[in-house]
Amino acid sequence: MRLQFFGPLVVRSLGANGWAFAAPASGLSLVVRGAAPAATALLETGACEEVTLHWQADGLRVYVTVLGVRRLFDARFAVVHEVEPGLYDCLPLARFDGAAARFWRWVFFIVRLPGGFLWLQFIARRRASRRMLRRNVTRF
Repeated sequence: MRLQFFGPLVVRSLGANGWAFAAPASGLSLVVRGAAPAATALLETGACEEVTLHWQADGLRVYVTVLGVRRLFDARFAVVHEVEPGLYDCLPLARFDGAAARFWRWVFFIVRLPGGFLWLQFIARRRASRRMLRRNVTRF
C-alpha cells in the first residue's frame, strides 16, 4: 500500500527516532516512529515538500522530498490523521430544544454579571430547600 502527501509540510522531531509531519493548510498530520538514523540528517531542516509512505512485507519505507531532493529511509510504523470535512454532520448529536437553550443562555448571562455567580447559588439553594420542605412535610 502506498500513500502520498504533498504540501509544504512542517517537520518536527519527537525524539527517540520519531518525526511529526503537519500540513496546516489541509489539517493533515502524520507521525513516523522507529525511523532509521539517516532520517535525522535529512529532516533537521524542518520542512519538506512531499512524503510518500510505502508499506511492504519487510517494513515501512518513507520517501521524503526535501529541497527538491528525494530521499528514502526505513521506519517501524506510521500513523496518519486526515481531516474529513462533514464527518460529524451525519451523526445524531444531542441538541437543546428552544426552552433549554434559552435557559442556558440566561444562566451564562447571569454568571458574567458582577456577583452573578452568587445570585445563581442563592437561587439554587432556595429551590433546593423548598423541595426538601415539600418532601419532609407529614400530613395528619
